[in-house]
Amino acid sequence: MTNLIHLWRHLVFKIPQLKPQEAWQPIANARHPQKFIFGQRNFSVNDLKRHIEKSPIFIVPCEAHGELKYIKNDEFLSSLYPLASETNPPKNVLSAIQAKGLEFPLVILYKFGEQFAKEFGRSLWDYINLDQEHPLELEYFFNKLYVAASRGITNLIVIDTEAGDRLLWQYATTDSLHQSAYQLEQCLAASDDRQIWYGYIGGLNWGDSLENLDLDHRELQAQEFEENGRMQKDPVSLRRAKQFYLELGKEQEALLCEAWALRFDRRFREAGLLFYRRGENDAAWECFWHGLCWQALLNWYHQFPESRPAERPLVEFMATPTKTLAVVFAFTLFLEEVLAQKSTTDPGKVSLSNYVGSNASTQYSSGRPHLGSRTPDHNRKPWKAAISEYASRIKRLMAEKRLSLPVWQRFGDVLEALDEAKYDGLLDIAGECFYRAKNLRRGGPLLAALWVY
Repeated sequence: MTNLIHLWRHLVFKIPQLKPQEAWQPIANARHPQKFIFGQRNFSVNDLKRHIEKSPIFIVPCEAHGELKYIKNDEFLSSLYPLASETNPPKNVLSAIQAKGLEFPLVILYKFGEQFAKEFGRSLWDYINLDQEHPLELEYFFNKLYVAASRGITNLIVIDTEAGDRLLWQYATTDSLHQSAYQLEQCLAASDDRQIWYGYIGGLNWGDSLENLDLDHRELQAQEFEENGRMQKDPVSLRRAKQFYLELGKEQEALLCEAWALRFDRRFREAGLLFYRRGENDAAWECFWHGLCWQALLNWYHQFPESRPAERPLVEFMATPTKTLAVVFAFTLFLEEVLAQKSTTDPGKVSLSNYVGSNASTQYSSGRPHLGSRTPDHNRKPWKAAISEYASRIKRLMAEKRLSLPVWQRFGDVLEALDEAKYDGLLDIAGECFYRAKNLRRGGPLLAALWVY
């Protein structure tokens, strides 16, 4: 079927270099595509309704994210999904753009012919014979049609209206008992490379039974949506998978899909709590870490005290509501340890891989703390938040506490090293700390440089 659409594009848009494509792998048990036309051969809306309890995939000819509007304006689909809304979209109705990259055992191409008739108002054969430039919208339509038709792995069903069949699908019919088979032969004859195309054109047969729609592919559809959603970080696909899993009674799989959807929505705390309920403890930690959910992280460490020790002092510092001098000083000791480890590496080559395994997108440490310098933003953000809070607390201590000279010196040393590690905006506080430590040799130049700047 997809090569037939290629042939149409070859003829309509006069693209001589467009050739038939080889299947990348043979498909066992593939069925010949069928068409069912409302009002013809006793096919009706009620016939279709009786065979869609297993939620087959409908691909409709609207633009991306236009599915709800299309459903509400379609007599059959609106009766099928009366409660469809932005928060409750049908799980099995997709635009061609949303279906791109997905594959399902069975796909219904729904009213693409009718859309062709509405948009362009003349037959495919008229466009093949027109010797003039065609509208860009026509090329876009055939691109969508090709994407939609190539989503079905073993079974493709066309459902359309009489107008859609007359202006488009009759040129795809291979049924030798029907006169429209002649139209397909005409299309082949119009090509200069008939012999090249002939062995690759499948076309459509008139359907005689909708029993294929009764096959239950819901679990495979759920798995396809879940895999695509996680790979593409797409909450919409994940929530489609969730609906299929719930329909199948697979609540744990549905819960996991919702957790990933929340994560990609950047609703990190909610995602982390769902991952935790599901027993995905590392995924829960990562969500809390990404979302700067300090109290949730602290609760996580109470449950798993031996896990992920590297970042625990940072979490305890940020989760402590009242940051006393003892809390600030404990965090200073932690930062001194981190900076001491960092100083043993080449400062120009510090990266996350110095401290963790190769999968930096999902792991942050293997037990050794690090500053997150020159690392992906998702890892650096918690460190930046903690160091900003640390600097703020030291500024407050300047107004509240009389500290010994060595303490001010240590604060200054740490802040200056953090600034060198690309945590900017700390030199003024470091200079003030050195000044209070009466280390004018270091504090004076820093403050003077800031004034000059």
